[in-house]
Amino acid sequence: MRMNYDFEYYCGCDITVPTKPAKPFLRGKHTSVEALAYAEALVEYERELLGYQEDKAFYGRELNSRREKFFALLATDYNISVRQLALTWEEAQCHASADDLETVYTLFDSLMTFIDRYNAQYVKIDNVQNYNKTC
Repeated sequence: MRMNYDFEYYCGCDITVPTKPAKPFLRGKHTSVEALAYAEALVEYERELLGYQEDKAFYGRELNSRREKFFALLATDYNISVRQLALTWEEAQCHASADDLETVYTLFDSLMTFIDRYNAQYVKIDNVQNYNKTC
């Protein structure tokens, strides 16, 4: 039942991960000129840090949004509830050899195939038992 998904999109590979700015350093023995340069660098650092925090928040929101879309798509494609998806996905994640989305999905798909086969077998057994009871 394996589906084709754009894993790079859902992983956010196209989104630049924000880089935290380096905090300026003032050595112990310094001149007033160095202290002034440090103060100016510190003001610039604090401005860059605010930009970094905004970028980091955007990155997190965008990544979460893409994951939510991916999981909603999975639930629809596999015709399962969000609860069933979460349970099966967590099991796949625990047993995956890597934590990347495509690797976990491959194991998830295998688990879903196993569950489908089990359910189909159970239905057949249940129907045979019901048939035997009526005969």
